[in-house]
Formats: sequence, C-alpha cells, structure tokens
Amino acid sequence: MLLRSIKLKNFRQYKGIQNMTFSSDNQQNVTVILGDNTSGKTTLVQAFNWTLYGTSTFTTKDFLLNMDVSREMDIGDNETVEVEICLNHDNTEYIITRTQEYTCDYKGVRPNKSDIKVSYKESDGQIETIRKSVIDSTINKILPSDLSNYFFFDGERIGNISSKQDVAESVKGLLGLAALDNTMKHLDPSKKKLCYRKI
Repeated sequence: MLLRSIKLKNFRQYKGIQNMTFSSDNQQNVTVILGDNTSGKTTLVQAFNWTLYGTSTFTTKDFLLNMDVSREMDIGDNETVEVEICLNHDNTEYIITRTQEYTCDYKGVRPNKSDIKVSYKESDGQIETIRKSVIDSTINKILPSDLSNYFFFDGERIGNISSKQDVAESVKGLLGLAALDNTMKHLDPSKKKLCYRKI
C-alpha cells in the first residue's frame, strides 16, 4: 500500500477543506508531519482509521464535526464531515471516501450514520465504484483492520508497542502462519522432550 493523498473536510481541527499529498518518490518516500500539541497530528492519524474502518479513539468519537462549524449552525442546517484517501495497492489506484452528515435541530447538532464509497481507477483512466457488499473485504485486502494499529499510530503510542515479538506474532496471525509456526516449533528436533514411561 502506498498512500498518495488525504483530503479532510470539517474533520475535527480541520475546518473547511484541507489537502495533504504524501511523497511517493521511489528514492525520497518519507513524509514527516510536525506540529505543536493539539495542532492535529493525532487527528490526521485518526482520520485514516475512521475513513477505512469507521472507528476512532477520540473521547468524543461520535462527534467528529469541527466545533467552529458546529457552533455556526442554525436549526435546519446540515453540514458534512468527509475524508478522502487516495492510495495505490497492487498496481491499482483506489479512492476511499467516508462521509457523515450532521443536522441541527431544536435538540442541537446531531450526527447521522456515516457512509463509505470505494472506487478504483481502470487502466484506461475510467473510475469504477466498488459494490457496497464487498467494500469491507476490499479494504481488508489492502490493509487488514487488525494490522492497522501498527501502521496508523502517533508518537504518543510508540511506547505502547512492547516488543518486536508482539508485532511478529500479530503479523503471523493475520497471515494465517501461526499454526504453521507452532507446528515447526513442535517438530524442531533440537527441542524434543524425552518421554519416560514407568514399567
């Protein structure tokens, strides 16, 4: 998977439409994001999780609309939170977009159900939309949700990864190699235990 760009609209700190392009150069392919505390670095990471899997770890995870936009809404107004990710996977360019509408009524501003759309670009440049029934499986082929925690994490969470062994075990499990690994350990002749039987 190669991330190409992300576009955020009214997502938490990101008021209005904000675009970010990531380096996809073969030699210089690292994008560094720096900023003061509360400037939106963690929000950017959470935008990926929300777009791909519909989840976030914010304390107000059910309310993602920018607070300034929310305060400016009157009864009857609607606003949209949207994040669009462009990426390449297996020589295919994908566009993944999640949106969530917010409505203001006499009870305040409330979120509606989020919606996701996944498209890909054909070799002739035509955009094809993936059926709703296969969106989850398509995203999990690109990046399984169980593995996303090792790709999308901020600097504050680095200390929570206890060891490389944890990562290795997770990857083996996701790839279905855990059973094979256990079998190989069991059959390792250098670790065979002697069995004694009482006569």
